[in-house]
Amino acid sequence: MKSIFAIILTFLTLFPLLACEQSKNHDIGDTREVVDIQGRTVVIPEAVDRIFVDWPSGVTLPLTLGAADKLVVIQGQFHTEMHAWARIIVPELEHIPSENAPDSNIEVVLKYQPQVIFTNTVTTHIDDDWYTGIDIPVVTIGFDCIEAFVQSMAIVGDVLGGQYKEAAERFNKFFYDNVTFVTERLMSLDVSDIMNIYYADSRRSNALYTIGAGEIQENWINIAGGKLATAEHFMGRNVDITAEKFLSIDPDIILVGGQNQAITYDLIVSDPILKELTAVRDGQVFRIPQGIFPWCRTSTEISLQVIWTAKLLHPDLFEDVDIAQIAQGFYRDFFGTDVPDEYIAKILEGRLSPSGD
Repeated sequence: MKSIFAIILTFLTLFPLLACEQSKNHDIGDTREVVDIQGRTVVIPEAVDRIFVDWPSGVTLPLTLGAADKLVVIQGQFHTEMHAWARIIVPELEHIPSENAPDSNIEVVLKYQPQVIFTNTVTTHIDDDWYTGIDIPVVTIGFDCIEAFVQSMAIVGDVLGGQYKEAAERFNKFFYDNVTFVTERLMSLDVSDIMNIYYADSRRSNALYTIGAGEIQENWINIAGGKLATAEHFMGRNVDITAEKFLSIDPDIILVGGQNQAITYDLIVSDPILKELTAVRDGQVFRIPQGIFPWCRTSTEISLQVIWTAKLLHPDLFEDVDIAQIAQGFYRDFFGTDVPDEYIAKILEGRLSPSGD
């Protein structure tokens, strides 16, 4: 276990240098070149003022950099009750045009005339030729692990340039510092103290919908001193398991993440079959915090998820850590919003809004 954390810590020490090297750009007249996370050289305008991000959680990257005014259109869900916290923390969202399907209809995107489109390596439209024939540069970023997330934020900052590049560096330091802090605290962790964690993805409001190895959720679970219970059995995202498989895995803790977590949580704790699970019997089923986006997903609040999970799994080692205070500071420092204590408490409970479930 010590060697695992030592490797993580060594890589994170070197990674900021690698990220900076990857995101170098070169001026070529009124345009410049950036290198995206796939190693593609993309020619973009010298000054980028209009962008589109083609998946919802990715919108949190420019928002965290203070670049809400650069977004030409956002997904319609940001104007629903599901994302009430997002509009409280980032009031500018109220004034950004929203569409129900800008991430599945290129014509909807084109009418807003973005200068740069961001896509990602998981739900990318690069490989399915969605962007073929359009005269707009497309930059890919990726989120299969925390290192890729940090690198992706550097790329977004590089594309936007100036103060936004500096903000990206500041965010990456915040994230890096959190991971380093957790890693160093857990250096003495014994193998016997590593618990099996089941991640319930609530997107389908289904307790049996989860993920396997190789996803960013496994990454932050490992860093926080846990082990993804499904990693030995499945690979990738969008994994459906049977109740029998769930019972045989029998995790120590169940974490429920995503916008439908209230429904999924209730299904898990009330199901007559799943009540036989150790985690259910012991009251170790938890809703993951949700702010601008669920903390567990590919949003910038994943920088908080690492500490939240570590404190949940190993409370004795993180007794002095006030996650509410850390979250409050994050929203204040990166979004300029002072979120009241009572709102922070609800965010940490995984509630969707001040009055919602």
